Amino acid sequence: MKKTRLDCIVSLIRDGARIADIGCDHAYITTEALRLGKAVFAVASDVRPGPLSKARDNIEAAGLTGKVKLVLTDGLDGIEQYAPDDIIIAGMGGELIADIIERAPFVKNGGVHLILQPMTSQDKLREYLCSSGFQIEREAVPVESGRVYQVISAYYTGVPYVLSAAELAVGRASVKSAEYTEAFRTLLKRSISKYEKIFKAKTSDVSKETQIINELKEMLRETEYENV
Repeated sequence: MKKTRLDCIVSLIRDGARIADIGCDHAYITTEALRLGKAVFAVASDVRPGPLSKARDNIEAAGLTGKVKLVLTDGLDGIEQYAPDDIIIAGMGGELIADIIERAPFVKNGGVHLILQPMTSQDKLREYLCSSGFQIEREAVPVESGRVYQVISAYYTGVPYVLSAAELAVGRASVKSAEYTEAFRTLLKRSISKYEKIFKAKTSDVSKETQIINELKEMLRETEYENV
């Protein structure tokens, strides 16, 4: 059975965690994590009053009011006082997610687990994580309505490292995850097509695009070998 984006995010939460659901919208992640017993407490925040009001309604309807603290705030501002173990930032652009993390020094702690689901600029987010010493230890690629989403699980180690341009674009940790192999293959094929279009449209140096395309094709071949 294929996991939805919500299922995937919740599955990455550590059992018994105190979670922070940042930009919670209607708090679907919060309610599902608590309902399944993955989390024991949640702080759900949003920068807008409207979504928080909807979140409150959903939390009350689920009978979870005593386990959730709703906070009107920008990103992770003030969230450290709730001592979250697992922090979920989903449904935003990758550069915005990177900015939210950068403004919250308390997450630079090996005990804090980041679960990130960027809608755009996945490469920029990975580049920030690598250069800032956050180890990407696992990735997942759930599919909904034909769209492939990328979910990143990371911890702070303080040791910067480098990924290739292709790895920044699609990740690397998903390659050997049988559960997501077909979705990852779809992501690779679409990325190859994207960079081939860029290649054809450019009139100047295309060495970067050529390198990315070749590496993406090699990663695609690897997924075939993994399933022999």
